[in-house]
Amino acid sequence: MKFLLIASLGLFSVGSFAQDDFSAKKQMKLQYLDQKIELLQQSRSCIQEASNKAAMKECKDEMKAQKQELKDQKKDWKQQREESKEKAQEGDASIEEIYESESKD
Repeated sequence: MKFLLIASLGLFSVGSFAQDDFSAKKQMKLQYLDQKIELLQQSRSCIQEASNKAAMKECKDEMKAQKQELKDQKKDWKQQREESKEKAQEGDASIEEIYESESKD
């Protein structure tokens, strides 16, 4: 009987952790997509306004730099998520609580 209680508590906490992780991951992906859409819209505007080949090259170079920044940011988010998972597994805090506390720092 004690075993079933302990096992069910363990499954509940794993399920809760998985839901927290899903919510945080979903929020990060949506934010990433919004930033990517904004970048594409800015690039489109830049290209429309370009009047010569040099201006088009500037648009391309700017887009490339911004894409790299976005890629680096995504990499940082993934690393943060992994660190948050480790922290959540060590203690009782949910991933969302850990993200909130880290974002306040």
